[in-house]
Amino acid sequence: MKLSYYLKEKYKDFSNKEIKRSLENGACTINGKIEIFSSREIDPQKDKIIFNTKKFSAQDKLEIKDSNIEFQDDDLLIYNKEAGHACMATEGKKVNLHEELKKALKLRFLEPAHRLDKDTSGLIVFCKNPKSLRLMMQAFKEKSISKTYLAVVDGKWSKPGSGLIQNYLELDYKKLGMQKWKVSKVKKETAEKNKHKYKYAETQYQLKTASKTHSTLELMPKTGRTHQIRIHLADLGFPILGDNLYAESFKNKTLFTRHLLHAFKLKFNHPITQQSYSVTAKAPADFEI
Repeated sequence: MKLSYYLKEKYKDFSNKEIKRSLENGACTINGKIEIFSSREIDPQKDKIIFNTKKFSAQDKLEIKDSNIEFQDDDLLIYNKEAGHACMATEGKKVNLHEELKKALKLRFLEPAHRLDKDTSGLIVFCKNPKSLRLMMQAFKEKSISKTYLAVVDGKWSKPGSGLIQNYLELDYKKLGMQKWKVSKVKKETAEKNKHKYKYAETQYQLKTASKTHSTLELMPKTGRTHQIRIHLADLGFPILGDNLYAESFKNKTLFTRHLLHAFKLKFNHPITQQSYSVTAKAPADFEI
């Protein structure tokens, strides 16, 4: 039977939405591994199914806050996005940061120069005219904009305090509109010959703090691959807390409503004036664990 049917029958006080939300937040394990898909076929007689019956509240309504505007002039707007909200309109996600910002600030033109995952918080750059958009997108493409992220990972960091992660990524699967990537095991020569399939990824890291239950790192992606930081950390054995897509299990048993990844700092030259800027956004409250 499907996992959704099993959970609905066993936990009758949970609505379908509450079950879906619980699965997304890593509240269910099957044979010790986190399962986020309700369509998973299970055998209740053979599979060991553990479901944390904590009910998770719905995502807060998207509200545009002046205090979240970290930089603004005639060409650019840099906003500190809260986790749980889509940057752009996507299937089934009518409410998104792009449209709400444009509406709240009464702007005729506003377009993002890059993207953040829905559950990643932090700095995102919007452009107020076509010229600044073209130049900022080109700057991101040429990697002349420096991006720094903060991540809280599972367990006490045991790798060197700083380093560079370099490998190739390939698509693991697409399911229900979701992509999952993985570190490829192919040789460099094979990857270079098949660049449409294997994507080179490079992330620099610096350890900030470490405790028995979790560690905090600064991460500087040198390439911009899908889920790059999340994949790199999970592959090292230190998945980002709350990242139920790339972790099979966590030593830290706290359940989070999103993965603890935050776009912390941007360093760039203004596309029009060429003035140098460094913009930062303090990590949100859920980082204080």
